[in-house]
Amino acid sequence: MKLLTFLALAILGAAPAQAQLAQRNQLGITMGHVHLVVKDVEAQKRFWISEMGGTLVKNGSLELIQFPGVYVMLRQGEASGPPAGTILNHFGFTVKDMPGSLAKWRAAGLKIDPETAEVEWIYALTLDPYGVYPELPEEYRQVGREYFARSPGSDVWVLFGDLPDAIESALWEKHKSKLAFPAGFPRV
Repeated sequence: MKLLTFLALAILGAAPAQAQLAQRNQLGITMGHVHLVVKDVEAQKRFWISEMGGTLVKNGSLELIQFPGVYVMLRQGEASGPPAGTILNHFGFTVKDMPGSLAKWRAAGLKIDPETAEVEWIYALTLDPYGVYPELPEEYRQVGREYFARSPGSDVWVLFGDLPDAIESALWEKHKSKLAFPAGFPRV
């Protein structure tokens, strides 16, 4: 009887776990997680949960953000350069209400105070700086520096081009040494 119990436990322990991963494609490939290197893990965690609808799950000390078919994992660090030429240079999520999401992000831009705003630049597709159109035709995939601002404590970064002109100009004036390329040169 002990042998049968042992064999049953061994078989159950060796059986594949029931995961929420997507089905494998015809080549047997599926994607389980995306590991992102980010500057502010807590802000990114709030974004992926509150803005994108993910669920925080824990596996021991490891925190993951669960979506149907994939987990997002976050690690603090600095970008080493633009994603062009890397193994995975972008990934996309389908947003259920794109016009509503864009309106929400633009509305957040109206609340940005140039005196207290946080600013940042990243390498991004110039015609898709928010990264919402993963199927952008190749001829439009130009990578450049894109500039974003947010109110302190907000998880919503707003593209400078989506800000009112007066706010954008005030941000450039206040933060030109951080944003200009190379640092300190006037904006062209």
